[in-house]
Amino acid sequence: MIEIQNPQLREIEQRASRFNSKFRGLYGQFTNPFTYAVLMDELRKIRNDLNPISTTNDFDSFVKEHILHSLEAQEAISVWSMEENSEYSIEDIFELINGSKLEYIEEMVRNMSFEKSFKTSQAMIPIAKHFIRNDTEDVQPMIKESINRCIDDVIEYGIKHGFFQDGFNPEKIILPNINEARSNWNADLRRMEIDPRDIHIFKLNDHKIVLPAKLYLTLFHELLGHGSQDEYSLVLPGILHLGKDNYTSLVSKPVVEGLAVYRAIDEGVNFLTKKAKELGLPKEYLEEIIAFETTFSSENLASHVYKAVLQAKKKAEPDFNIRQRMKERVGIYSIYRDAETPSELNGYMALQEASYITGEKHILDLEKKLRTEYGDEFINQHR
Repeated sequence: MIEIQNPQLREIEQRASRFNSKFRGLYGQFTNPFTYAVLMDELRKIRNDLNPISTTNDFDSFVKEHILHSLEAQEAISVWSMEENSEYSIEDIFELINGSKLEYIEEMVRNMSFEKSFKTSQAMIPIAKHFIRNDTEDVQPMIKESINRCIDDVIEYGIKHGFFQDGFNPEKIILPNINEARSNWNADLRRMEIDPRDIHIFKLNDHKIVLPAKLYLTLFHELLGHGSQDEYSLVLPGILHLGKDNYTSLVSKPVVEGLAVYRAIDEGVNFLTKKAKELGLPKEYLEEIIAFETTFSSENLASHVYKAVLQAKKKAEPDFNIRQRMKERVGIYSIYRDAETPSELNGYMALQEASYITGEKHILDLEKKLRTEYGDEFINQHR
């Protein structure tokens, strides 16, 4: 175990962990002024008790800084949500949580890979007609077998390359085939929950073929990203565990999702490319899946996040002109045309969903820094 040395900090860390749990459980009640007052009173007491504590080693200093950063983000989103003349703007909160300015998302939307999207979509046209539904009774045995094989493959890979300890064998659950479900690593229950829609079925000459490319990349994200981090975080103080109370503490989410996105792209794409022939994956399909997971998915999410954040800004600042901002900064009519159509995300959700994008940037920046300081061999040994 890696322990906090300062006993006062140890006690504050436990209080902050409990507060994370309470904040997560009660945030939906933030239209309730009483809830807001209770949470802010507890938050400020924790911060007032934490600030005077001196630290004498790097790890204690890191834990203290992490708690203060988390409290600041929780306070900022709360004040912005509940007070009309908040000292925080939505842009301030975006940067506080994600460590990047909103302009980073804005630039991504402005420079979306339209040509690449056109080319991959065009290449898919001849084979798209061969895809069939994956929720019919006749294909369920194939899907179940494929899911179990994919999980076993990824766990075997993870153990071999040091992402998991020997014997790692989480519970595996296949979710209902409905819109609300999506594959996820449940850190609190320590189980892998699979969305069967991550499996595609291809029919050619009356022969059904299972295409698990998307599922493999999903498992590299969920298992090698979240599952591995979950396993190794257990030696740390509770506030640094992956469990959902910390995962949703705002400032932790970009690191958590950034690592998982990195695992899918850095490890998953290489694994899948090498295994493509064995799986019988059509070249066009493989390229489409990889392009979506590495490029189009984040760009599409960026457009939703950008719109939702600006709409949240409009609620707080009635004179703000969303369409004009999008027109000036992005300049793509098909995007700014629908600037005021209600977003699929609310402001709070958008701030969290942005973590998939900004988190990947953090991890890539960290890799670049470590590569510069320590060289390629160090990176290869500590992936």
